Amino acid sequence: MADQSILFEPAALATLSNEHALKDLELFFFTLALWNSKAPTVYLYCTKAVADYLPKFKYPGTIHIDLALESYKGLNRQQMERAESRRRLPNLFYDFTMEKCKLMEWALKSLPYEEQKRGVLFCDADILWLGPLPKIPQGKRLGLSQHMIIHRDELRYGIYNAGFLWMNDITLPPLWDETSKTSRFFEQAALEDLAEHIEPTALYHFGPEFNYGWWRMYQSDDTPQRKQSEWAFKRNPSGEHSGITVNGTPLMCIHTHIQTKDNTTLDFNRFVLSKLVILKAQSKVRALLNKLTAC
Repeated sequence: MADQSILFEPAALATLSNEHALKDLELFFFTLALWNSKAPTVYLYCTKAVADYLPKFKYPGTIHIDLALESYKGLNRQQMERAESRRRLPNLFYDFTMEKCKLMEWALKSLPYEEQKRGVLFCDADILWLGPLPKIPQGKRLGLSQHMIIHRDELRYGIYNAGFLWMNDITLPPLWDETSKTSRFFEQAALEDLAEHIEPTALYHFGPEFNYGWWRMYQSDDTPQRKQSEWAFKRNPSGEHSGITVNGTPLMCIHTHIQTKDNTTLDFNRFVLSKLVILKAQSKVRALLNKLTAC
């Protein structure tokens, strides 16, 4: 049995973006560099327009680029949902979401052999980091982030969120792709099927301090006010994390669109911003606030 007291960081991250997520992607790279002493390696599926824009980010780490999304250039979700699938699926947006499977396969296969056990963390481009990368216990093959929402919404959208997951098993991306073809909700609900294909002891669940999205606050069994009361502060002059805590644990990343017209997301963003402003005496938080203002 693996010693689960041994923890390690992912060897690399993976994300994908077309032009519609450029501002989110810029914050993703900025915060990734801000909270990690060494900027992590990132594998990126994108369009040529995104690739041409990347030098403006001045990311100090390594970015491996594949223009796998060039055929989706200029398209937003609504346009993709109205377009025909190239894989005999309900629409083109299904195709787009399943690019994550190919991305993870590429990233895992590209890692040096000695790094593969540390695996790859997939993040949607709208992940905003407030602390360093997670540490995974030895012996795990798949790490998933639960939505933590009401049951009826889990039945529709899935138990797990497809915007934040980790794997170190090269057999899992093709299996994820296959289960996504018959999923009730894109590649996301398919993660439940993927989890069933591995032994329970090899499945890891990220805590609520990672991938905290608006849904966890507004789609919960609790009221938004009750969820907000779980947020507090633990001032951190060393700069290891922002200083925001959830149930006493440092909050490490949130999942949100910075530029949006969605009222619920805007309310969530305002709530997070109000907490960060209280901690602006910390240099890294101040740098983040300046970046958010610029974006």
